[in-house]
Formats: sequence, structure tokens, C-alpha cells
Amino acid sequence: MLRSISGVLAGYLTFAIPFKLLFGVTGSHEFAPLPPAMVITAIVFGVVVGFLGGYVAGRMAGRKPVGHAAIVGLLIAMWGLLSLAVERESPGWVHIAAVLLMAPAAAGGGYFRSRSPEAEL
Repeated sequence: MLRSISGVLAGYLTFAIPFKLLFGVTGSHEFAPLPPAMVITAIVFGVVVGFLGGYVAGRMAGRKPVGHAAIVGLLIAMWGLLSLAVERESPGWVHIAAVLLMAPAAAGGGYFRSRSPEAEL
């Protein structure tokens, strides 16, 4: 149980910390209107770190990597929906992409982990 919780937490933080740092490093704010290049950068970066987060969750949890990664994806989707609901002035593209692209990428990371030869199923 502790391994599952730790895996999901680590997977989510693997997504959330770099994603938040992206906005800090670029001087942008995720709730402010963003130039198109930054929107595309944030979405692509979010998909990559979402995938990595799902992989980390699956790896740390050991068993059922897809299920653990799917929980990370669910947390990402919940973050996207909550952010979209709270920030009415936000254009929302990054938050919609969190639900439609980043969350499934996390599940994909778990699936990729499950296909690894050393994965414990």
C-alpha cells in the first residue's frame, strides 16, 4: 500500500514540479493569456512530463503499473478541470490539454512501463 501511494505521489510530482517550473523559467503565468508558441511549448512539455510521471508511478508501485499511472492521469485531469473552473479569465488551452492529452500520456507511461521486460505484473 505504501509503495502504491509513494509511486502515485512521485509520479504526480514528476509531472507537476517540472510543469510549474516551465512557467517560472519562462516568466509566464499559466492562467494569463499566453502567446501561441508558449501554449504549444507548455502542451508538448506537459505531455512529456505526464508520460514520465506515469512511468515513474508504474515503476515505483511495482505491480499494476497502468493502474497506478492512470491514477496519476486522473490527478492531472482533476488539476486541469479545477484550474479551468477557478480561473475564468484563463484562455484554458493548457488546462484543456491537461485533460485531453497530458492525463492520457500519464496512462501511456504506465503502459510503456508494463511492457518493459523487467516489469513486475
